[in-house]
Amino acid sequence: MTQGGYVGLAPKIAHQADCIVVFLGCHSSLILRPKGDEDYLVVGEVYVDGLMTAEAFLGLLPGNWQHVIRYGETTEAGWDAFVDRGRSIWQVEDPRLGPLPEGWVEETHPMQHVYACYRDIKEDHANGYHPRMMLPALRAMNVELQESQLV
Repeated sequence: MTQGGYVGLAPKIAHQADCIVVFLGCHSSLILRPKGDEDYLVVGEVYVDGLMTAEAFLGLLPGNWQHVIRYGETTEAGWDAFVDRGRSIWQVEDPRLGPLPEGWVEETHPMQHVYACYRDIKEDHANGYHPRMMLPALRAMNVELQESQLV
């Protein structure tokens, strides 16, 4: 259990003084062990209930929304989705995210029912990483961020 009351699953080698961190773009939370003033050792991945769906950046899901893994028969894989249990609807988009930043559009593609793809019009560059989860957009939403470098 963390100091903040979160419960999770960690590697057996984790120590009480280790830190749980969420890195933007990393699919899992990590455990770091302090090794001096500014150095840390990556101990391993950790599952922390309440931090696995961008809660560290965006807060809790609103109302009846719930994160689920939706199985795609055509892809034979699980994909992130969000379900509003009160209205019995699901969507690929995270309901906490607002409109796209200026200069970005959502692209249509054959797999849009399982994941979204976005295009930066100015740079003419497409990616599957949500532009509202990039540093400039998070800073504009006043999300507290700390920059680090993994070596």
